Amino acid sequence: MAITEDQRNAQQIDGMARALAKQATAIKAKQLTVPQATRQARAKVDKIMPGVMATVESRLSHDLASDTATVITTVTFPEGIAGRHTLYAALSTLPGYQSRTNGPTYFTVTRAR
Repeated sequence: MAITEDQRNAQQIDGMARALAKQATAIKAKQLTVPQATRQARAKVDKIMPGVMATVESRLSHDLASDTATVITTVTFPEGIAGRHTLYAALSTLPGYQSRTNGPTYFTVTRAR
């Protein structure tokens, strides 16, 4: 039994849809997640300021100026702790880095998702 042109077109469309879904899954898998951002920042904190009672928290956000999804990570630590300037510089080396802010007891890093 011969395949009609409509059936052939339907098969091609189905194949293209599967290929696009596979690409979308691959792209999504490469996106920065909140747990990844937290782990990466925590590793920097533990390496530069070992034993310091620092908290590391991340959350999803959105940069309205560039219309892109972001992950914001905040590191909070005791005031006057040694190594804070080194940590501040090290956090800007994280992949997807966009900006950072600081205060006497915290750093906030915004990264592209």
